[in-house]
Amino acid sequence: MAGMSLAAARAALATAGFENYSWLYGCYGSRAIDQVDKQTPGGGAADPQSIHVQIYLQADNCRVTTLPHLVGLTLAAARAALATAGFDTYTWVYHCYGSPDIEGVDKQTPPGGARVPEYTHVYIYLQAGNC
Repeated sequence: MAGMSLAAARAALATAGFENYSWLYGCYGSRAIDQVDKQTPGGGAADPQSIHVQIYLQADNCRVTTLPHLVGLTLAAARAALATAGFDTYTWVYHCYGSPDIEGVDKQTPPGGARVPEYTHVYIYLQAGNC
């Protein structure tokens, strides 16, 4: 269904006898706004008609920005850097990574400098002090 409109994808599913499906708009890097970017399961798969099909459509409100470098910052500084860059969805965890920088950001996912949509969930990994 890649490249189809939602209406065309729904018609194709109905024709093939699939009634259990849903769709989700997201930022997948395509310029084909409102068109199917991908589907799960993939096209051509031999699946029973009762299986759930997920349709992924390219949204038109995708603002891509550069993720700040957080490694070496404190949690407070990392959170401030994320807020300044427009990122408000993140999680942090303290763990023993072997770094001497206690309570400092040891790593992050996605990495600093990556070009990602602003809604991207950022994971912050901080060096614990009780190792």
